[in-house]
Amino acid sequence: MKLCLVCNFHFGDEQEQCPKDNSPLVPINQNPLIGLIIQDRYKLESVIGKGTMGVVYKATQELIGREVAVKVLHSHLTADTESLKRFHQQAKAASRLNHPHIITLYDYGVIDSGQPYIVMDLLKGSSLAQLLDQCGNLHLDDTFPIFKQVCEALGDAHKHGVVHRDVKPDNIVLEEHDNKKNWVKVVDFGIAKLVQGSEETLTRITQTGTVCGSPTYMSPEQFQGKEVDHRSDIYSLGCVLFETLTGRVPFSSIDLVGLMAQHVSEPPPRLCDVRPDLDWPPALERLVARALAKDPDARPLSMEDFQEELAAAQWDQDKVTRAVQSIEELPSMISQRTKEVETIHPDALGEVVSSQLAARRRAPEEAAAAIEEIRALFPAATQETTKTIPRSRATVPLYVRIIGMMQGFVPWVLTLGLAGGLFWVVSNDAKVAQMYEQALAPLVNAVTGAKSEDAQTLFAEGKLAKARTMLEKKDADGSLSPAEFELLNKIYLRLAEQEAAAKHYQNAVTLLQKVSSKSSQYDKARSLIKKYRRLR
Repeated sequence: MKLCLVCNFHFGDEQEQCPKDNSPLVPINQNPLIGLIIQDRYKLESVIGKGTMGVVYKATQELIGREVAVKVLHSHLTADTESLKRFHQQAKAASRLNHPHIITLYDYGVIDSGQPYIVMDLLKGSSLAQLLDQCGNLHLDDTFPIFKQVCEALGDAHKHGVVHRDVKPDNIVLEEHDNKKNWVKVVDFGIAKLVQGSEETLTRITQTGTVCGSPTYMSPEQFQGKEVDHRSDIYSLGCVLFETLTGRVPFSSIDLVGLMAQHVSEPPPRLCDVRPDLDWPPALERLVARALAKDPDARPLSMEDFQEELAAAQWDQDKVTRAVQSIEELPSMISQRTKEVETIHPDALGEVVSSQLAARRRAPEEAAAAIEEIRALFPAATQETTKTIPRSRATVPLYVRIIGMMQGFVPWVLTLGLAGGLFWVVSNDAKVAQMYEQALAPLVNAVTGAKSEDAQTLFAEGKLAKARTMLEKKDADGSLSPAEFELLNKIYLRLAEQEAAAKHYQNAVTLLQKVSSKSSQYDKARSLIKKYRRLR
């Protein structure tokens, strides 16, 4: 590898002169800056990267022995006012930011040759672009945590008035941090735009109408040289998300004009059209389509909203994953449940369990007689258990307590049916047993005089907190019905309105963010979030 000392471009060892300026090339190990100590603090040791703006060196901060990266502007660009502005802008933008997922700027200055430099974190990971080159695309489970961190980083930059304008896989570096893989660092704010504040003018690093960025990931407004804001980063991140999931960029062309036309006027493809072999959560399809909208107003309002919609898509995916896992685990659950039944209170209930297991193996015509035998044994078994384990009601199986209670109130025919059903439940599936107990709850309440409460009744009575707790528990168990799902989102909305009435706007926003994008309450919730955020 050889280097041109005039333009700082690298060439192969066989090249003798620079094709750009006919200057003689020198081997890379003869780079004149290698070994240089900048301002008696940073010793440049080796070249670790290069770009159109400058060369990145691995260096050591001599006083404390810390390894850092030093980016030095190409010498031939020091006479270019625009390049100097951009380099200074990168330093200024990075100095505003202090976030765990954004590269840290330590120092900025000018070396004796007149070349400006920036001292930054020395990152030891690889870029998302390199990972995609190796893997093609990433699974949803790997994609979600990476983009959650990117959203947090860019969201923090936007809050500090910094728009990146060059979001692409090369600028998303993945490190190992505290034994965690794929720790994100967003880098290269070289063409970032700084928003000085609502009362000041916008600081631009390019002339009006100049196109800046990486064309494959640029927003339509960037291509058209229009004013850009944080929504341009949202579009670019949508392109990166699309590529990460499918292994293909949403738009591609053999020339820049064709690529520009696609970004500006062609509708984006759907994930399922590009990769029909994969299953895509509907919420994820909606997020990608919104992020790639031509109109900035149609995109997510902020990186925070982007992250929320990404979380909703992950929730959809997790729900499918849990369902598949439940189906896969069903045979082992049934087997385990059968073993538990065979070992429950062998002294007191041995005959009951044995009879029940035998009934399951007999022909259908013999089952009725076996169940009658079981029913006849229950009183004795219950009494024996009580004598054996005094004051330990919790150790008596639930089905024994329920049937023993029902014998005093329910006709024996119903008891017989319930006994058979409960034994089948116990020996087959714990989840089915839970459903069976829920189905029996109204009957048990009627017999014992207990009052039955459901979420709809609590909602109608204005007991929103209690109804919310009940429904969230069912949601965690995966047993939430569509009607209950909609009711839960209504409750979030109603509670948020109550918080807003008390001027607790932050609490109201937190509740509204829980409203699912699949709910009919979603649009109203988004509208209220905007309203309450302005009032905070």
